[in-house]
Amino acid sequence: MKNAQFGEKLRSLILSSFCLGLAACSSFATTTEVSGLTYVHFDERFPKGMQDFMDSCHSPLVLKAGQSSLKMKGSCSSTSDLSTSEGKLLYGLLATRTEKFSPIQEVISSDSGVKKIDHFPMKGCEIHYSHALKFKQVTLRPQDSYWGTQDGEPAFVLSFAGNDSEKVATLEWRREIECPNGIKEALVEGAYGIFYPESQDFSVRFDGLRLTLFNRFRSAGTVPPEFKGKLIAEAEEDAILIGREGLLLTAYGSGLELLDGKIESMVEQALRNTAQEAAALMAQAVPEDHSVCTLRTQDADSMVMTTDHAEESTMKRCRREIVELE
Repeated sequence: MKNAQFGEKLRSLILSSFCLGLAACSSFATTTEVSGLTYVHFDERFPKGMQDFMDSCHSPLVLKAGQSSLKMKGSCSSTSDLSTSEGKLLYGLLATRTEKFSPIQEVISSDSGVKKIDHFPMKGCEIHYSHALKFKQVTLRPQDSYWGTQDGEPAFVLSFAGNDSEKVATLEWRREIECPNGIKEALVEGAYGIFYPESQDFSVRFDGLRLTLFNRFRSAGTVPPEFKGKLIAEAEEDAILIGREGLLLTAYGSGLELLDGKIESMVEQALRNTAQEAAALMAQAVPEDHSVCTLRTQDADSMVMTTDHAEESTMKRCRREIVELE
């Protein structure tokens, strides 16, 4: 379920933290040299710090319709609110930042139509209907933070879980039956009422919402080094429409797929600039006059980048390292 515009703030928060954390390379990475190659090892310290930061300052993270900014300090007021040195460092880097983005869209979709009935005994009747899907808010709790991959590319990963009892959105459903007489109208109600129920507002809830955020990186292999950052959100859940007396709206069908799609795309849009910032900051970990040979996730606790001097004579080692990895 892709294309979602919903977790916007959520990602600003996440990616910003990531970017700034990378700037403090001495705290989150170790650099060594082996056989002429430089290894920059981003270990478990960054995921550990991010988890502490999210759990302490952004649990839960609440995103609301119309929201257009997010204070990175969240609910924390000082470093004493965090429990690890890595988390405290991230807080120190992020606390003064406020992420700004386009206001979260309230109306996700809207439409109207007419169902014409041409068969006996309801011939001449019409069902006029309209609907508007409106986002309210989503509450997300951080679950996990680790180094991983997305489509084979190294990435930093953050996962969140939703609140199954929360009303995430409202579907405003309106319906009117028009017939030549009341008898036919009653027949239409009996035959089509289950598919086109009477006017009401349906609550939209997510069953088992899981949102995973990937900040994916790729090196261009240039000097000075350039990194491409791409933010990707993936949501998984079952959306449920509940009306009066527990009535489920079956006629709306796959329209709810728009909601989780919007959630994903909003998150990606809001953090697009932050993802690029993270990529630029990662380049700062590369020694001067070096080119990046490889960038790969070693396991959930570490990502390793290898670099070499850019001169033609020494770049042979770099190319050999790439071949060995492939």
